[in-house]
Amino acid sequence: MPSAAVVLTALVTVRRSLRFDFRAARLAWSFAGLALFFWGIPASAQPAEPCGAPHTGNVSPQASDALAILRAAVDGPDCDARRCACDVNSSGYITASDALLVLQAAVDLPVPLVCPCYEPDIACSSFEVRSGFGSELKEGWTGLDVQSGFAGRLFDLNVVRHCTTDASVCTDDKQCGSGSCVATCDCNVDTTCELAGPSQGRRCLFTFESCVSNADCAGSPCVALFGPPRPISAGGVSLCSVTWFDGDATGTADFASGTLSLSARLVRRFTSGVSLDLPCPRCGRPDQAPVIGDSFACEGGPASGSVCNVDAVDQEFGGTSFECPPEPQADSGEPGIPLGRVRMTTDRVEKTAQLPCANVSFGSNPLLGNGKCTDLETPCSSNDDCRRCAGDSGRPCKSDAACDDEGPCVAWPALPVTCGYWCHCGFCDDDPSQPCFDESDCPAGQACQAGSGIATAANAPQQKPNQCSDDGFQCGAWLPEQCNQTLTQHCELEPQRPCTDDATCQGNNAGACISERLPCFGPRVSREGRPSPLGRYCSTSHKPCRGPIDCAVHEPCLHGVAVPRLEVLACMPATTSSTTNNSIGLTGPSALEIHALIQPCYCGDGVIGCSETCDDGNTVNGDGCDDRCRKEQ
Repeated sequence: MPSAAVVLTALVTVRRSLRFDFRAARLAWSFAGLALFFWGIPASAQPAEPCGAPHTGNVSPQASDALAILRAAVDGPDCDARRCACDVNSSGYITASDALLVLQAAVDLPVPLVCPCYEPDIACSSFEVRSGFGSELKEGWTGLDVQSGFAGRLFDLNVVRHCTTDASVCTDDKQCGSGSCVATCDCNVDTTCELAGPSQGRRCLFTFESCVSNADCAGSPCVALFGPPRPISAGGVSLCSVTWFDGDATGTADFASGTLSLSARLVRRFTSGVSLDLPCPRCGRPDQAPVIGDSFACEGGPASGSVCNVDAVDQEFGGTSFECPPEPQADSGEPGIPLGRVRMTTDRVEKTAQLPCANVSFGSNPLLGNGKCTDLETPCSSNDDCRRCAGDSGRPCKSDAACDDEGPCVAWPALPVTCGYWCHCGFCDDDPSQPCFDESDCPAGQACQAGSGIATAANAPQQKPNQCSDDGFQCGAWLPEQCNQTLTQHCELEPQRPCTDDATCQGNNAGACISERLPCFGPRVSREGRPSPLGRYCSTSHKPCRGPIDCAVHEPCLHGVAVPRLEVLACMPATTSSTTNNSIGLTGPSALEIHALIQPCYCGDGVIGCSETCDDGNTVNGDGCDDRCRKEQ
């Protein structure tokens, strides 16, 4: 039987040579397997035990616990039950470093073991929501504003508590009289949570400085931001977008099935970009490969030259930071553009255009009494009058027999030909603060109607269904949400730079000028969310993992997280800038797909996370850190 000293020596050697070299990790795995043969640790051992003791369950870890953790660090199952016993440095993932710490503790060396405990008596109390690189924002009817590859922290949420006496919402037992204030879930036994937020710290809208109230901000509101600034470059227009919450966010999640639904009112603000290549002040250029948490100097904006930490990364434009705010005076005029109440969900979401378009070229519409099929301009009163052969969309028909070998005879949505032109976005009773797709977005008794404002008013009507001018404004005839013949041109190496020939791109070292089908929104916009239970996932790719060996190099395998795909459909009102409106296509629809990573935090685990301001390892009040992990006065 190998002694603890022998195993310690081997682990030290492995750690020095390993340094996340997975070939060395496999050697360590072979060594661990030999030692396990002698010690007889079963491969399926997964007890939920004290910190650092996944195998023995002892209060003081043993060398066999270190070997179990080493096996889990490579690709073993020993820590699948929960990471509490294995992630002894609270790094968020399990490595040979954890095994080394446990073995040092086993031979009585004075090393700290700090676990993010998932024990049944430690309940989840809050959540941090981040976006990953697969996320995409697509908005407006021009098809030019499609932003993807943006990753960063978005917002925090708390687990809602209720009084046992009357089910009222509470924060502590004092509010419940003779009852108790009980959380709606614990992420262990009860996985169905009521959520409320945003619970992260607030910031002054213009300076991004931390604040508690508007009085702290010298003229700008104190708001809870929906993530860091986001760069936009569309149609040769450079913008920096900042979004924030207008009130509370509420919702539910079941972390066993993975379903989630949140509702919140959001407001958005555009500022003019620093340049076409620098829409938002930057914290780390793309060629510097910024990673969240890295330090650089702000480039552009009022804080240019000051030290910043990366809060989000755009794969096209680089890092952005709360320490690099955009210029307040560069705003196009509006204090904020309301997006209304939006829903973020793992469910399927779908909206159908139901409103007439405002541009006179698209005045044909059955609601106006002059409906015409959008391909051949033949009169119609419904989509059923615009049937076409599925194999030949230019061939009118009344039945399958009329199509010969080009059948069947179908109507929209099987083909994109509709009776009249339809636009997506209006306003509840023409209220500019309540954009809508249909009546379901409006308060009871209010109608969703086309806006009546001028082109630069918040309630300006949507002008066009899309910009597929070479396709008779039919979107999705061949590929979903793409024009068929209508093209857009941009530089190969700088997609944000429009072009008409190679010279424009080559003069900016941006490669060749390439043509692609223009993105578009059709008469129906649909998105499919994806539920995700709590589990183990790679931090960037979000694929399931058992350990670091299943993920890319330098991409940790995170434990106890969820990676849902959240879908958001909203209507974006017009701004006071005609340039912005014409470039993006506002008023117009917006579709946001968030490839989210949701990290639970556990008050009482000794690790400060999410919106916690303290964590002293317990949930006792009166000791300076209360049972919600907030500092007590």
